[in-house]
Amino acid sequence: MFEGWRWRQRLVVAWGWLFALNLGFLVLACAKPVAKGPQVAEPLRVVRAQVDAFNRRDVAAPVAGVAPDFKWLSVDAQQTVTEVEGPEALRTSMVDYFVSMPTVRSSIEEVFVEGDFVAVRERVSWETAKGLRSQSALAVYGIRAGKIFRVWYYPAQH
Repeated sequence: MFEGWRWRQRLVVAWGWLFALNLGFLVLACAKPVAKGPQVAEPLRVVRAQVDAFNRRDVAAPVAGVAPDFKWLSVDAQQTVTEVEGPEALRTSMVDYFVSMPTVRSSIEEVFVEGDFVAVRERVSWETAKGLRSQSALAVYGIRAGKIFRVWYYPAQH
């Protein structure tokens, strides 16, 4: 009896992940490339402001740019993990990150905007003793009232 329940539970979780991943890919596939207009400009402006502040090491600006219920989620094939929850946790995370990666920079390589969601391929680069390193990742930002309320980061590609 319990074995059947576990099997069903695993199946439901697996289908849930497949649905979530397919939804993410569907959003990217159906999203329109960046166009001009106020409906696209505001969400994109919010995301670009975050990246610009990150590159200036301005911790206060990104913290001010997130909603009180902000969450940063890491998504992979097995699970979604909350990495950061709330503006103050973002502040702490960014300070620690800049201490550990003093030369890190971020750039947006591709952008798709669909309503209040901005999907980007973001490249992060940093200096090491062996030279410049970089990796890119897909991120989806949710914007509400001019502030980021969610960001979903997918596994980095080297």
